[in-house]
Amino acid sequence: MNQNLGIRMADIPLTSQLSIPKSTILVVDDIPDNLALMINLLKDDYQVKAADCGAKALRIATSAFPPDLILLDIMMPMMDGYEVCIQLKLNPKTLNIPVIFLTGKADVEDEKKGLDLGAVDYITKPISPSIMLARVKIQLALQEKNNALNNALTIAEKANLTKSEFISSMSHELRSPLNAIIGFAQLMESEIPQPSQSQKESITHILKAGWHLLKLINEILDLAKIEHRQISLSEEIVSISEILNECQSIIAQRALQRNIELIFPVFSKTTFVYADRTRLKQILINLLTNAIKYNSKPGTVTVKCIEHSPEFIRVSISDTGLGLSPEKIAQLFQSFNRLGQEDGPEEGTGIGLVVSKRMVELMGGKIGVESEVGRGSEFWFELSSVAKSNIPLQDHSVVQSTDEHRIS
Repeated sequence: MNQNLGIRMADIPLTSQLSIPKSTILVVDDIPDNLALMINLLKDDYQVKAADCGAKALRIATSAFPPDLILLDIMMPMMDGYEVCIQLKLNPKTLNIPVIFLTGKADVEDEKKGLDLGAVDYITKPISPSIMLARVKIQLALQEKNNALNNALTIAEKANLTKSEFISSMSHELRSPLNAIIGFAQLMESEIPQPSQSQKESITHILKAGWHLLKLINEILDLAKIEHRQISLSEEIVSISEILNECQSIIAQRALQRNIELIFPVFSKTTFVYADRTRLKQILINLLTNAIKYNSKPGTVTVKCIEHSPEFIRVSISDTGLGLSPEKIAQLFQSFNRLGQEDGPEEGTGIGLVVSKRMVELMGGKIGVESEVGRGSEFWFELSSVAKSNIPLQDHSVVQSTDEHRIS
């Protein structure tokens, strides 16, 4: 068609080829002369819509084609500019439209009120056209940046959701064959006649690798559930002393094998917190396991339980390991980050601490760490106390050591 008319794209000015839509500005003022003045100032650079009352302004703002910015007078009959701004900020469709008050009310309290209501700027009359245009340009540029950031955030959230869904799906698919591998390895281990020594060693390697991989898969599934907000917590009144006793029994043999002394608190009174019992136990086992795994040999792991404030109980687990530098502390609680231990002798996933942190936060608590290179680390978390009068005296006893049991 263009060829028949003798027109080539190269002959068309670039500005015509790339028509950039103008931003739309809504001017709201009940005085016709003020509207006419603002329209004349803005029409060369922007599309301009006008409203002579608050009700009309709200109809335009909530239409299918809302403005990119609103210049709003305050002193109007029926509905003043303050009320218009309030209605705009209450409506999700108009919440993010920038509002600049353009008014003859020059009192500082009026300006403060306008900004408190959510306006991005406040210009008093008589206006300086160049200053007003500059402020409009700045606010539109900021709004464009905010929109770009929001779009990027939405895209990132969708990508993260897709990644989490993929990981969750793959983890489920992997768990079934892995259970079969572990099950058959256990059958081989108990077969009659007994496997040879070399076969036993091979089966041991299969089981060790299988259990490690299953732990990784379960932690990934936990993390995916938390990120999707699909995890359910059953908060109840839980005895800290009972949970710690159960955890001690679980990790005692592991500590003994690694020449680690465990020191747990002796409770003079039962201490209760609001928590999901299963998840609380999971958090404690994870922190205790890490304290044993990354400790010096011989070493010590000390557990304390104190009233950190009238509303919270703090449980802390300290070790006598190498400690962490400030740089490594800043990287804690990041998924799959093992802080340089990837090639070390200790198995790990880099997920446990992330899961623990999210679990504590879901239960309304907080978690942290204090550490110094060469002086070990202390991981702690706080949960809501049920009765602040139930805090025990902080007496400690060695409940399991490398060579003897003793009570202090």
